[in-house]
Amino acid sequence: MRANHFDDQMSQNTEATQAQISKLGDATTSLLEQRLATINDEISTQVAQVKGAQNSTAAALKQARAKPRSRARSSAASWTNNRSR
Repeated sequence: MRANHFDDQMSQNTEATQAQISKLGDATTSLLEQRLATINDEISTQVAQVKGAQNSTAAALKQARAKPRSRARSSAASWTNNRSR
């Protein structure tokens, strides 16, 4: 009789422990998914900022490269005009 009672208690404890482990696993999964979503959002924001900085830099470089060309053209035109006088 004692053995049966002990077996019943062990069975109940095992089931309760498995249920608690399952709940803990679900809660942990949920928290990890939330954290992953937050990290993904942060990464997306940083990627957008980097792309914006790259675009600004590219535009500034293009503009900076165009200035010497236009100066060289106007200097050459001035030199040609002065020479032909």
